[in-house]
Amino acid sequence: MAVKTLKAKKSFFYSIAVLIVLTPLIALVVFYSISSSQTSSSGVSKVVSREAVNFINSIDSDFERALTTSAKSAVVSSISRVVSEGQPLDDARLSLENLAYNGTFPDSASAYPTMGFNYLSRWASTMQNLSRYYGLNSTISFSPSDISVSSHGPFELLFTANISVFTQPSSNPGAFNFTKTYSTTAVVSIEGFEDPLFALNSQGLVSRVFKQNASGVAGVAALDQAIAQKYYVPDADAPGFLNKLEGNLFASEFGIETIINPNEFIAQDLPAHNQSHVDFLYFNSTLSDQGVRVTGSSYPWLKLDCAHAAFYGVTAQTPGC
Repeated sequence: MAVKTLKAKKSFFYSIAVLIVLTPLIALVVFYSISSSQTSSSGVSKVVSREAVNFINSIDSDFERALTTSAKSAVVSSISRVVSEGQPLDDARLSLENLAYNGTFPDSASAYPTMGFNYLSRWASTMQNLSRYYGLNSTISFSPSDISVSSHGPFELLFTANISVFTQPSSNPGAFNFTKTYSTTAVVSIEGFEDPLFALNSQGLVSRVFKQNASGVAGVAALDQAIAQKYYVPDADAPGFLNKLEGNLFASEFGIETIINPNEFIAQDLPAHNQSHVDFLYFNSTLSDQGVRVTGSSYPWLKLDCAHAAFYGVTAQTPGC
């Protein structure tokens, strides 16, 4: 019996000894596991935070490019609709803003074909999806009122857009978040695009593209050169590009005009008018005949009104100005 008691005591003391030896080791393992977990979590947080900054920077560099692409597509689409349908736009500015925003005209729910995917709401959706690859959830917020269009000189349009971006980690939304507002602009030249006013006033049979005269037009030789090259010149009494999209012949601060060739209209069996050959006057059927032949021009058909004879520095034949 004494032997059994002695063995039990030895076994008990042995277990205590093993426990004393193992306790520091267990504590070390537990501490290492906790420390490793914290370090790993901190490392992941730093990586995600760095990716969020990279994503924010990518929007900074890509937003202007996206607006430029959307704006150019909007100009092309607005002209395309006027020319193909033979109808002016009700509101050119609003149409361009809508097209840049979601690819649609105000009177349609579907993206216009020539827009493709080149509009800002599509870009925003793409960027939101891209953020998931960075381990982020992002929201890019803006509305049609955050896009504006205005004339930027006679041959350019200015598009302005604003967006707000909110970003946070997908795995741990409470860890951090970024909110940033962006504003950018895009200037689009209309040179090389078709003048919608010609399509509207020729049943789509006569066309002309915008081509800016590199220098002023003064004198009969310079005027003949401008006619030969089908140049456009700035004139505050003429309609601007936005007016032209609406079929509007009223004067604009950034108006532009060109001299039409009546033979192009006659060749398409369109009626010729005894009117000044300045485009917006020639297309205005409500005006009385104002055409007076120009002295010294190499174009015997050329007629101008008195105001434009003075504007171009040429002499009108008598009876005239």
